Amino acid sequence: MILSISIQVQAQKVTARAGIYDFTDEAAREFYLLSPVVFAGYDFPLISRLTIGVSAGFGYNSFKYNSGRHHLYLVPVFISLLYELPVPDTKVVPYLGGGFGLCAKSDKNLSLEHAHHSFTYGYHVCGGLAIKLNDKVSLSFDIRYNLLVPPAMEELNISGMITTVGFVIPVCINNQ
Repeated sequence: MILSISIQVQAQKVTARAGIYDFTDEAAREFYLLSPVVFAGYDFPLISRLTIGVSAGFGYNSFKYNSGRHHLYLVPVFISLLYELPVPDTKVVPYLGGGFGLCAKSDKNLSLEHAHHSFTYGYHVCGGLAIKLNDKVSLSFDIRYNLLVPPAMEELNISGMITTVGFVIPVCINNQ
């Protein structure tokens, strides 16, 4: 007797996005203005239209202040619960979500001997659209508000809006 089991797992998704980090804190906005960012992510399906998205990124900005150049490096990581809204018979799929975020920051001033490094955590809410270009690729527009808790009162608050555009590629896994 031969027993055959076939399991079909929903398509997981790989994402690649680029965009702008817009700081909401007055001090951060005064110095850093906007920071370009890139993200890579992976979405794991849970049930129905609900997925868990994990993404990590990198951002960089530089500005001149008091005859010295400051460099800001950001490494944000997001764990999101995403819900695709049911819109039948359309190529545009809107989604909403939220979750937990971490961010490592390095603020380096070339006129000083030491760089200032910090690590913070917080929460985010997000929304966006995935526009199906074909069966394999979607174009993604994502906006998220990242609310971070500064590690110290005198620390610069790097909370902000992150607006990105990128591609979503499904990855199907079949086990037999």
